[in-house]
Amino acid sequence: MCACNNVHFLCALVLVVKHPRLFSTQCHSNLHNFLMFFRSCTQFKVPGSDEVLSVAGLRVFATMNPESVGGGRGRLPRSIETKFLKVGLPMFGNNNICGRFVMYFTLLPLTFVQVDLEPPSNGEIIQICADVFRPSVAQSYITSEHVNAILDIHFDLQQAVSSRKLGQSSGGGSAATFNLRDLCKVQALTHALVKDQLQHFELSGPDAQQCHLFAQDAEFVRLSAISKILQLVYSSRFSNPADKEQVHQFIQSGLK
Repeated sequence: MCACNNVHFLCALVLVVKHPRLFSTQCHSNLHNFLMFFRSCTQFKVPGSDEVLSVAGLRVFATMNPESVGGGRGRLPRSIETKFLKVGLPMFGNNNICGRFVMYFTLLPLTFVQVDLEPPSNGEIIQICADVFRPSVAQSYITSEHVNAILDIHFDLQQAVSSRKLGQSSGGGSAATFNLRDLCKVQALTHALVKDQLQHFELSGPDAQQCHLFAQDAEFVRLSAISKILQLVYSSRFSNPADKEQVHQFIQSGLK
């Protein structure tokens, strides 16, 4: 079917469809036929191979962001939406996420399930980012203090947007939204850029001179790279120069 990158078998009995609101009309039609097919079948032959999967009792989960997030997200066609049971789950932490999924998965009598999850709390984001940034911290491309500063800037920008102190001078259109995806971009870009810059200036590795001057130089490289990356990830979301300058001030204040 279309958009196969958005369809994943987690095991023989669980299928996850990501962001179906973004599918084209043809993909929606294929998804409808797909759901109807699995209502009556117990086996599925993988196209182009001899592999046959047992799909008896298959559960299909659709994961979607809210319509207000991102842009370009329409409503699902009723022919698809009516085939899912919408389940709203409150905010929860890492300790009980699996338990709640198992509970709903076991008790729900319907085959096709749409699960709406609350966004992660700031505490959950901090826990996630501790793992996301861990490889960079371990290799001294960034420090724990830098990570804390990045998180504070991210939360401050989120608050400024939600309280309408930022993004209101863009002249229409949907307001920018910041989420965990932006922090993952910051980590990936910071890891690559700081690594490259430290090696270029010979401030890392076995040949680096371990003296106070070189330590200062390395810290300058880190902070300069982090500042530029934060500008790229966050400032670029705004078109108005006044908003860009306000984001710049948030970043400079947070990295002092």
